[in-house]
Amino acid sequence: MLSSSARARNGAGFAVAAAVCLAVPAAALTVPNAVAFVADPALAEFGGGPVGLVQAAGAALPALVLTVPGAAVLVRLRPPGPLLAAGLAALLLGGLLAGQAGSTWALGAARALAGCGAGLALAAAAALALRQRSPLPTAVFSGTLVAGLLLAMPAVLRAIPDRPEDWREPLTGHPWAAAAALLAALPVLALRGVRAPVPLPAAERAQLTLPLVPAAGLAFLAVLAVERAWAPGVNLIVAALGLAALTGMALAAGRDASGPLAPGPVLLLVGVLVLPVSAPLAGLTATARGVGATELWPFGAGAFAALAAALSTVPLDARGARTAVGAGCALMVGGTGLLLAYDPLSGGPLLGPALVSLAGGAGLALASSLRDAPPGAFGFGLALCFPALLSGSLIAGSLQLAGLGHAGAGDGPLDSLASAQRAWTATALGLAVAATCLVPAVQAAARRRDAQDTDRLSHLPT
Repeated sequence: MLSSSARARNGAGFAVAAAVCLAVPAAALTVPNAVAFVADPALAEFGGGPVGLVQAAGAALPALVLTVPGAAVLVRLRPPGPLLAAGLAALLLGGLLAGQAGSTWALGAARALAGCGAGLALAAAAALALRQRSPLPTAVFSGTLVAGLLLAMPAVLRAIPDRPEDWREPLTGHPWAAAAALLAALPVLALRGVRAPVPLPAAERAQLTLPLVPAAGLAFLAVLAVERAWAPGVNLIVAALGLAALTGMALAAGRDASGPLAPGPVLLLVGVLVLPVSAPLAGLTATARGVGATELWPFGAGAFAALAAALSTVPLDARGARTAVGAGCALMVGGTGLLLAYDPLSGGPLLGPALVSLAGGAGLALASSLRDAPPGAFGFGLALCFPALLSGSLIAGSLQLAGLGHAGAGDGPLDSLASAQRAWTATALGLAVAATCLVPAVQAAARRRDAQDTDRLSHLPT
């Protein structure tokens, strides 16, 4: 029979796993912006132009991007359980207020509140998973993050109502999901094992907040691009510069904010590929076939593959985890390549295998790279992941606008959007190949650094 301490540890682990499993997807549901599918009834009720509506509905992602770096520091200084509950409460309140908004300003404030809550909830869930000091919570967090990002847009599209007066529903972020996550987080508040914060050195605190600089710039420029109607080429330059800055930070991360298996580049790759590639694809198929006819099973299969692949890393040792990181990145590259051959207008059998490969590889690589990572690696990686997601979304949207603007005389809007999606998928494939080549170099540099530190310590007098 298990001792009382063992039963307490098992109970704590179950409570944390339940909270993480529900909190991470609930936060991911706030990211997509489906206002284009309900723009007519929204403008008929609010008045004004489409620019303000797009800015208001899209306020959640910039708010999340800005919140994560500060939240990554906060969860190191304060117990993560109450912070998780606070983030989920803000997420729930934002969704409820978005469902009652009477103006674009009110809608934008509600969406921004939900984005801030989602950022805090993600950082707190990551801290909870890390403090269990077990591969299982880390795998659960990794798998649910990838699954949530993959399913977010199809779930939002499913919320588009038949009645025009219910147009706010896709913008609420599914408050029931936030409510369920909040209920699951309440038992965590009573757990002693997750109360005491881990000491945070000043150098690590500075490094954790460093991604706030490119994150703030990207968030500001993304909002400004909508307001000023910048040309697609300008948006592409902004997104490319942002990705370059984030990549430099991932490569130059010190020991306190990195790990032996390169979680920074992997989280960058997950941010650029999973939602920015799958969300426009889901939106395009919904436009072509009707929202009610959108196929959910390929996205569901990909989400299941992400969670299963992440959980498969639990019994691996350090060498096996290193191999799994490379294999996961290769699967992401393969899945993106299959999507390049998929025609969203005519359909076909490739979508399911492509999403399974993409999401399964992301779950495998992410869970493996976060094994044995120091406390700051989760927060630093998230602070890189979501600005990369914003950059990828900005590139995808810019290519769509460019495609519509350069459509030929015989091309319809859907044909132009499909061509733009292929161009973005090809771009994402190139980014995936480049990031996959960087991962072994970062891992080798980490091993050399650890070896040098070990050798230095061995020469100290005893």
